[in-house]
Amino acid sequence: MEPIVHQGLSNLVIQMGNVQIRSYEAKNIVKASIEPDLLKKQEIEANVLKTPKVLYNWWKEHSLWAKDLAIIYIKEAQKAYRDQQSNWTQYLGWAFHFITDRATPYHSPNKLNPLINSIQDDFEEGANSLKGFSVKSQIAGGLLNVGANIFSKAIDLKINHDDFEDLCDEKWISCKNMISEILLSLKKPDRSIINLSFIKKKINYLHEKYKDISLKWINTNNNYEKYMAEIVFVMDLAYQFIFKE
Repeated sequence: MEPIVHQGLSNLVIQMGNVQIRSYEAKNIVKASIEPDLLKKQEIEANVLKTPKVLYNWWKEHSLWAKDLAIIYIKEAQKAYRDQQSNWTQYLGWAFHFITDRATPYHSPNKLNPLINSIQDDFEEGANSLKGFSVKSQIAGGLLNVGANIFSKAIDLKINHDDFEDLCDEKWISCKNMISEILLSLKKPDRSIINLSFIKKKINYLHEKYKDISLKWINTNNNYEKYMAEIVFVMDLAYQFIFKE
């Protein structure tokens, strides 16, 4: 997600949560909720030649590893809070970021499957176009066709990803009140049952439920508001866990 949604979700958790914290702590959490993306951008700016490696690690962290990173930072946040260290707010903001990204469809490996599954067909098409030439030429033709098609499909995926997140940003302001209303209707679990295992299950639930949603789905039947409310609901579990005795 983009900064508007990341920070908006974080603000909503704090505003509607059962635990009151100091205003500067709230600001630090909201600020930290966009830092994982900013840090990757800074890596690229520091060394442009490492861009492919940084982008690959960025994708892994915000998709395949997002749940695990969220849990790691939730644990770090709770430990820092209990030790009265001020950086608990940063860890919690990072956890919020990765919970949200795990629920973002274009961060799901599912969106890459069509691209990966087409590699064999693309190779055969390229190789067959040079039938009658040497084996080396056919292999080269197959690989070139795979490379060209992967690049083209990756560009399409990036465009769809950006369109989805731009739409989420556009809808945030106008839909915020309804998101809050939906949140109030969701039954919160008793804090006594909230543990890391419970939070993991809820993060997995978000991922499985929303991994294939589309732009059209987001614009239908208040789906956007329900989607955002469920993300906040899971983020709030992490928020409550931090302060659990």
